Amino acid sequence: MNNKYYKTDVEGLMKDPESGAVLNVDNNKLEAYKKQKSTFKMNMENNARITKVEKDLSEIKEMLSQLLKRS
Repeated sequence: MNNKYYKTDVEGLMKDPESGAVLNVDNNKLEAYKKQKSTFKMNMENNARITKVEKDLSEIKEMLSQLLKRS
């Protein structure tokens, strides 16, 4: 396999002449993408937890309200 890649018009991208694949060779952009993806995933998980806590709190308030109505 020929390991010589050709430059493209886009900085950080190279082309493999053998397969025609376009490769990202910019490690800084890759790390930034991974960090962004990780942050997004963490935010989604936190939003799901907050939604669950809000739902649980709402249920607790409803139960307390029903208990107070009985007395």
